[in-house]
Amino acid sequence: MQAFDKYGLSNREKQAAYGWLMNYSALRIANEMGITEGTVRNLIKRIYAKTKISDKGQFITTFVHLK
Repeated sequence: MQAFDKYGLSNREKQAAYGWLMNYSALRIANEMGITEGTVRNLIKRIYAKTKISDKGQFITTFVHLK
């Protein structure tokens, strides 16, 4: 997703961000990526920091228009 490139997200961050944008749970994202739920939560925290977003609602609102 090109909108994520604007924020310099790593490939793993992009994978997690896409799942988050699709409103998947951290557990589902973890299972699909083959990592732990805690790692997904850490990725989401880094994504929020890079994008200057503070919650899932704001994240979805911001990126749903940029797909």
